[in-house]
Amino acid sequence: MTLKKLLQGITYNMLNIKKISLLSIELIFLLSFTAGCGRTNHWEIRNSHPDGTNIICFGNSITEGLGTSEGCDYPTLLSKKLGVPVINAGVGGDTTENAIRRLQRDVLDRDPKIVIVEFGGNDALKKTVSMEETFENLELIITRIQKRGALVLVLGIQPSLMGSSYKKRFVKIAKKHGALVIPDIYDKILGKPDMMSDHIHPSYKGYELIAEQVYALLKQYCD
Repeated sequence: MTLKKLLQGITYNMLNIKKISLLSIELIFLLSFTAGCGRTNHWEIRNSHPDGTNIICFGNSITEGLGTSEGCDYPTLLSKKLGVPVINAGVGGDTTENAIRRLQRDVLDRDPKIVIVEFGGNDALKKTVSMEETFENLELIITRIQKRGALVLVLGIQPSLMGSSYKKRFVKIAKKHGALVIPDIYDKILGKPDMMSDHIHPSYKGYELIAEQVYALLKQYCD
């Protein structure tokens, strides 16, 4: 092989390596950008090393477990996954206004460590308050819990007739206050007969899926 051909071969290989490197950089950037779009819970979480003793599920009939048998509600299923007690403070039919009235008794007086907040669905169904008032109430609930040193996880729900507006608002207030959030706990449940016990409430399989979603977010904070 002549020196000229050898140099040409080296130059060709170097150009190929350069092209591959540039493509690799572009791919890494694209993947990073894609992963960053639409993510939740990537902000700083307030009270990530929470004070308190108890894990409390604070919500309405979805937390209470309407539509399934005793012991099959998502707080009980979550307790089994975490291996620690979980208090079920769910009351069927509750709106955010009801939640504020019983917040002190059912949550703040129970030495909360982690509180899963699940409200908003009945506000939309009953139309007792505007959407603005619903999320103002939720912000009040979140901040009062956080002042006690507890970590908050907000469970969102997207009413079927409200577009994506509710889901976006749940994410917005969670980010604003440094809470964890699942934007729509019904995302893989609503409209699936095996996941629903009626047109509103999950079946055992639905509650199991909710518990699994909550567990996936909370397990790192429960050590």
